[in-house]
Amino acid sequence: MKRKNLIKTSFIYGGIIVGLTGCTAKTVDCNIEESHVHLYVNEDNNLSRYVESEKEYIEDLIRTEEYLPMTKELSEISENSLYRIEDNEKYLEQVSLQCYPKREAYVYDYVYGTYYGYRYGYSFNGKFEYSYGLTSGYHWDYEWQEIPLDEYTTDKVQDITYQYQLYKINEDGTLSKRLFESLEEVPEEYKYFTSDTLVKENVSDPYYLDSKKIKTR
Repeated sequence: MKRKNLIKTSFIYGGIIVGLTGCTAKTVDCNIEESHVHLYVNEDNNLSRYVESEKEYIEDLIRTEEYLPMTKELSEISENSLYRIEDNEKYLEQVSLQCYPKREAYVYDYVYGTYYGYRYGYSFNGKFEYSYGLTSGYHWDYEWQEIPLDEYTTDKVQDITYQYQLYKINEDGTLSKRLFESLEEVPEEYKYFTSDTLVKENVSDPYYLDSKKIKTR
């Protein structure tokens, strides 16, 4: 059924701020008589999903006047807090650009962060104090740093890859989930996801490269 657009604009961003404060979302007046779901959006990260609700916001999603008549599919995605791929192409594109395969090397470098070392300075009573403990600042230490996949190094390395967890709705209303290496290989029936379980990061055990860039455990 063709989507009905009553008003394209969503509620003002103030709703997001209100939602984050923990206040209870207000119910919005709605004159649509048929059973329906509204499109809820977060314009900051391009996430949107259809929900059977008239609340002005749900978590960080703001209710819009855009709606669809209720169907079995829409009822199930609302009940299971699912997002449809077709409604979130921009979001998925952003995620895929950030989740490219990476290699990190464990290098000794001059880095900024917290570490155990000597601290000194004047106290509130004006006394100069010198002690050893947890402090912060630049110091020499080992850390994981990203390097090109085709770069050879004698440092220990680890590989980071990503998988995408997607769902399909079965005939009986239950959900099935699968992990995919890329979003391009997803079959048509797996067209749903949840934002908090979409990406699975896989970090390999540390290993050393040989001169031919072959893993030597």
